[in-house]
Amino acid sequence: MNPLFDDTVRRVIPRWRSLATTADLGELGPAKAITRHFPSEPLSEKRTDWLEGPNLFVATDIVGSALFADAEEEFVKQAASLVVHPDSGATFIARRAAEKLLDPTRKVEEPTSTLVTRTEIYQRLHDTRHTLKNDPRNAIAWAEVSYLYTLVGQPAKASAAMRAAVSLAPHNRYILRSATRLFVHEKDPAKALWLLRRSDRVPHDPWLMAAEIGVAGVMSQTPRVAKAAIAAISSGDFKPRDISEIAVAMGTLEAEHGNRQKAKKLFRRALEDPNENVLAQAAWAARVTTRTVDISASDLNVPYSFEARARLYAQQKDWENAFQESARWLNDQRFSIRAAAYASYLAGVVLAQHENAVTILEEAAVANPDDWTLRNNLAFSLASIDRTTEAHKAFDSLPDEAENSYRHGVWLATSGLLRFRDGDTAEGQRLYDEAIELFGRSGFQNARANAAIFKAREELRANLETAEAALNAAKDWVSKATSPELETVLEHIDPEKVREQMELTRS
Repeated sequence: MNPLFDDTVRRVIPRWRSLATTADLGELGPAKAITRHFPSEPLSEKRTDWLEGPNLFVATDIVGSALFADAEEEFVKQAASLVVHPDSGATFIARRAAEKLLDPTRKVEEPTSTLVTRTEIYQRLHDTRHTLKNDPRNAIAWAEVSYLYTLVGQPAKASAAMRAAVSLAPHNRYILRSATRLFVHEKDPAKALWLLRRSDRVPHDPWLMAAEIGVAGVMSQTPRVAKAAIAAISSGDFKPRDISEIAVAMGTLEAEHGNRQKAKKLFRRALEDPNENVLAQAAWAARVTTRTVDISASDLNVPYSFEARARLYAQQKDWENAFQESARWLNDQRFSIRAAAYASYLAGVVLAQHENAVTILEEAAVANPDDWTLRNNLAFSLASIDRTTEAHKAFDSLPDEAENSYRHGVWLATSGLLRFRDGDTAEGQRLYDEAIELFGRSGFQNARANAAIFKAREELRANLETAEAALNAAKDWVSKATSPELETVLEHIDPEKVREQMELTRS
């Protein structure tokens, strides 16, 4: 299993959540400079519809539009009250949005670390599709359907639903940011960039500028809105929350180009009123750069900042809390490969809780059935608890990635583990040694130490004469590595612990 703490690149890509949660987090309201160019959807026609015949479908339409307009008219409150009524029959997303309108200051409820069940997801999908039958031009509902199809691993239907949403609301911030995240998830960032660059709203909306900068970075392109972003940050036209993502995105670019003073100033500006995505970027930057960003304990109170908390707990070697926050991050971003890989690494490698890792990875596979990293991690944890038949099923058709020295080393190490668990200790040793040599030759010290640890674990389990030497070699490589978790991982292969684990497995 590959170390997640070696990630050297993170881009500020929009999160993708339901409309109501996005509204709860303060990411929907109009910014001052935007309204001149793209007026909010007029509510006057909806007022007429409401007065002519109040009903659930009109009320739901009003609630969706009002979230983008900061509307305070009485009829909007009446519509929201109808939606939240226990007998209204409104969908989950409509209720949440109406609750936000009725009480804008209410505390944001965060998801737990217990994964939402697929049954719950399918029920939400059923309810939202029912909404579309009665209101087929509801762009927000189409985006929600796309989101839910993504969670249940139906990418073709997710893409079709998002195309419908974009065609109905081509300049809507929520739709554009949702589409951006979908296409990046589908490994088609070019489509996301094309979509953003064809919209005249992007150069005037800081939330969309941040998306363009992030996706351009994914494609190793120069962002087109960089000058507009700097102008927006310094203009005074926007609230600190509105410019937080573009400030941290530009700060990341400046840090990459070695302009640390500019980067530090931009990160400081971003952290004046950050959302959780900005905090996660800052937490990542705090590890991979020096003297660029400082995060205070109070920053972690920002709602939904699971990724940032997980990263910071990991830096502090508080592995249990790091895992709990990473599991909540995955529950929030169920389709995220990074979240699943991070959580499964903490569970399987750092905490040696392989059953937890398997549960996470099997759920993550629903939305990402072919992801190389997740399949490798699943094989590792399955093999570690002697579910070797399942481990082979996950791993045997996995490409060896011979052109990528890091991935190929990981592939060799997992192959070595499987050979050990199959009883072929000599071949297992050979494959692990090849992985360790490749990692060392390629400069991946943390991965080399990681592979050496698990080679020693397998030799101890097999009671080989070379086990003590393998353990000493692992200790030596750990002393030369930098990943903070490796000392903890090494503790798990204490000979007594290995024997205890073997007894538990047999029983």
